Amino acid sequence: MLNDQRKAAGLEIADRIAVQVFASGRVEAAVHAHRDWIAREVLAVAFVVLPLADAPNDAARVDLDGDEVAIVLERVER
Repeated sequence: MLNDQRKAAGLEIADRIAVQVFASGRVEAAVHAHRDWIAREVLAVAFVVLPLADAPNDAARVDLDGDEVAIVLERVER
């Protein structure tokens, strides 16, 4: 899901990124539980999980097994 969003944003797979995931319920709990692993897999230098209600209007929104998730990615200069 995050790598698909990375591609859609025109980011290269080797780019370091800052990630904001906006979710609620079971998805929020799962992302929190696996936050460090996910961050390593997507080369995120910053990774935060926030309530879905706080998602900005321009966040990419995806359906994850029936749950809405909003994502904001930003390329980080090395």
